[in-house]
Amino acid sequence: MRAYVSYLDPETLSWEEILNSNGVVTGVHRRIYNKDPESGDFTSFAEIPKGWIGPSGAHYHSTFEEAFILSGSLTLDGEDYLESGSYLYRPGMVVHGWTELSEGAHIIIRRGGPADIIPVEKLHSYEYPYEEVHDGRPHILHLRTDELEWTWHGADKDRYGIKVLSQDKDSGARTLLLHLPPGWNGSYSGPNERAVECVVVSGEMSLADGTVFGQSCYFCRPPGVDDDPIAHSKQGSTLLMWEE
Repeated sequence: MRAYVSYLDPETLSWEEILNSNGVVTGVHRRIYNKDPESGDFTSFAEIPKGWIGPSGAHYHSTFEEAFILSGSLTLDGEDYLESGSYLYRPGMVVHGWTELSEGAHIIIRRGGPADIIPVEKLHSYEYPYEEVHDGRPHILHLRTDELEWTWHGADKDRYGIKVLSQDKDSGARTLLLHLPPGWNGSYSGPNERAVECVVVSGEMSLADGTVFGQSCYFCRPPGVDDDPIAHSKQGSTLLMWEE
């Protein structure tokens, strides 16, 4: 299980290079928000430099990978560019890496295990399973979250919007965007019986105890932990959340 984190600013974290399974530098750096010491799964903030060309070639990961583009752009097939607000979910064992290019990007990446990069000889189609693995969530090549409609809850200054990006049909775990309009005052904690992780995508918000979270700040609450709820957002904010 990921550790309890009440507040984390990624600027306080060190950068590390991402290597492929052969120890080759990929040119991408990351900061790890949180990592499960037993399973190796983690949530991270990744930075891709301008002009980057992915060196990994055709490969797969043994566990799931999901990503949300905070800024910049990235293509995984040489044609379809993931841009700010784009989301993908890739189950384990799905081969990808046709052509990876970027003009620079900041990405939130969440993995279901260690960051392995297992090479294969070549791609014979774009994103296909090397080996079938059961996953309660669908394979999402590219979800343009800006095109989704908000589902609104509450009323007046307590009104907030949700966009569900992906959901596990077996466990009910889900990844979502939470939008708090400017001047929002309310109470949002997520389901108490689930672990809740959160990264501020844009704007700012604060907890009931007054802790202010700016862009890219993070928290993680294990199941059953009673903590101060999200209570205010003067400027408005959008949050990327996981209910696991």
